[in-house]
Amino acid sequence: MMMLTSPYPNVPVFRRSIFTHLLGTTPDAPDLVGGFPATSPAFIDSVSATVLTRAALRSYALQFAYSLHNLPAPLAHAHDPTTPPTILIFSPNNIVWPILLHGVAAAGFRATLANSAYTPSELAHQYTDAGARLIFTHPTLVPIVQDTLKSLGCTESEIRSRIVLVTSHWLTRVPDNVSTALAQFVRVDAFFGRGVLPDEVNFDGERSDETLYLCYSSGTTGKPKGVETTHGNLVALIEIVRPAWPGTTPCLAPSLADAKGPTPDVFLGPLPYFHIYGAIKLLLFPLSLGTPVLVMAGFDPARFCEAVERHRATMLLVVPPMLVVLARHEGMSVEIRLSPISWGDSLLDSYRKV
Repeated sequence: MMMLTSPYPNVPVFRRSIFTHLLGTTPDAPDLVGGFPATSPAFIDSVSATVLTRAALRSYALQFAYSLHNLPAPLAHAHDPTTPPTILIFSPNNIVWPILLHGVAAAGFRATLANSAYTPSELAHQYTDAGARLIFTHPTLVPIVQDTLKSLGCTESEIRSRIVLVTSHWLTRVPDNVSTALAQFVRVDAFFGRGVLPDEVNFDGERSDETLYLCYSSGTTGKPKGVETTHGNLVALIEIVRPAWPGTTPCLAPSLADAKGPTPDVFLGPLPYFHIYGAIKLLLFPLSLGTPVLVMAGFDPARFCEAVERHRATMLLVVPPMLVVLARHEGMSVEIRLSPISWGDSLLDSYRKV
């Protein structure tokens, strides 16, 4: 039997919470979060330019975790105490996503990530199969969630107790334009300012084998199936991938404009966060490198290139159809240089408008 080995060296395997691994703090270095300056940017909204620093991300996540354990009315309802509660996230990309995902990890809960293009019947299958408790959804998707819960026999009061609107005005100051018909539902900003977990839930040792994410297969054979991904899986994957990105320049300043010396790298990817590719490589992995991520909802070639130019993105995570769209886009000529590490050494040099 032939044994194939990686060209990269072995890496240490840490058995702990992914939250601890990426956003952990220590008493002897209070100015660091996950080994990088607490004031440095973790996520940047590509439209509003709102910056979520590493310290803010950790703080919001622990506040969100506190409210998951102490749900605001009318969301509180019983659950099986023998199994960690599962929440379902059903929303296009936005800057609140990393807070939700890291908050779930800090709380010791589980998250199942649903395709934002799902129909009510598709969503119902994942909701019930995953044993979800609450649905965090974008306001535009509420009608689908309502139909889903009605199909499962929920009353109007039960529906109100299971839906949380993923709004972002409280963070970006950009209006959400939420219909007055949705005033009956709790907004996610109600989860903040109520309290904070002093520390994340511990998943050291064997507990790192506990499930954190339930992402669902495409359902090629039969119904979609939930793939259990543990804290240990995620920590190991990040450590395995990191050597393949040598020479990445972190942002150690409070903003990209304040950075001294080499220009910091910036990740950009319109990949959906509900997919394991987007969730890990955009919401988790860059935190281990100290590089900020531009948050973009959906893929539009013009807005994509504007974001590259405005924020000087250097690291691009895409899928082949996106490159096809860029190559064929009217009025634009795109040249992408591929490297073994990332797609494009500098995206500013990788495209030009004609």
